[in-house]
Amino acid sequence: APQGSQRGRARRTAWRSREHGKFIEKKGEGIHHIAFAVDDVASALAEAKVNGIQLIDVKPRKGAEELSIAFLHPKSTKGVLIEFCERK
Repeated sequence: APQGSQRGRARRTAWRSREHGKFIEKKGEGIHHIAFAVDDVASALAEAKVNGIQLIDVKPRKGAEELSIAFLHPKSTKGVLIEFCERK
């Protein structure tokens, strides 16, 4: 189904629900992740890496709503999953 279709949205919503459900089962209620808007995801990743932050994504990837995204590993950020987002 095309990305913007209802079926595509339902699949993404179901995936998010499963992932968030796993998080709540494992960790309990709380913050799943924090997203920061950045001008350049690749530069933000490079800066994080230079500062010793463990990366989940080594390069930006396509996220929801046509955003370019990347995640930092929560082991390096006091247990909080961090997402960088860039509008293309």
